[in-house]
Amino acid sequence: MMEKHMTWSLFETLVTELARSGRVHDFMQSPKRRNFVLLRHDVDFSIERNAHMLGIERKHEVQATYCFLIDSPSYNPLSAEVQSLFRDIVSAKCHIGLHYRYNDNLDPEENSAAITRQLKTLSDIAGTTVDRFSFHCPSKKALNAKIAIPNAANCYGPEFFSFYPDEKVPQNPPVKYIADSNYSFPWGFPDHETLEAHDKIQVLIHADNIVDDEQPKSKNRDALLREKLKHITRDLNSMY
Repeated sequence: MMEKHMTWSLFETLVTELARSGRVHDFMQSPKRRNFVLLRHDVDFSIERNAHMLGIERKHEVQATYCFLIDSPSYNPLSAEVQSLFRDIVSAKCHIGLHYRYNDNLDPEENSAAITRQLKTLSDIAGTTVDRFSFHCPSKKALNAKIAIPNAANCYGPEFFSFYPDEKVPQNPPVKYIADSNYSFPWGFPDHETLEAHDKIQVLIHADNIVDDEQPKSKNRDALLREKLKHITRDLNSMY
């Protein structure tokens, strides 16, 4: 099977279809529903690309969850750029979540306490209630822990994600999980056929992994580095 990766035109096609379907719901609304699509974006590197992604979703009135690291080496949640994105997310009626680095050296209770603290910290920084969390590059230990925080949704909780430790995912799991992994979609591509085949779906797409239609994905890493270098150069020029 030929590997398929996400481009900006394919992403807009997906968002357009989701808008027409009326199936997109929020994590906090979905547990009682028999049919839903959850759209999630983990913000790992590029703020610019996530802002562009939000613009597409805003145009089609599709609500997604954007999960942010509070300890990212690539962006500062207190920076003007990220603060502007926070405001735009809320304005677009989308949601802000925590992207947490699960520590396998701590027990689940210690990780739960850390998540609770970081949810409060991110809420204070973002100026809005942050009531959901995902894991950054989750290990099997993180997924198996089934962390539950009062009044917060675990995006990898059993209501939203079907976990199979042996990685033998059945054809029709209770919740179909579709995610880009190293630019590919190992558990299925979010096209019309896949979306129609399942009642409950969570789709994770990283803006960092989306490429321009004419750009080979092999060049994407260099493009991300150029974007970051542009910001570093701007800051240096303002100082010297």
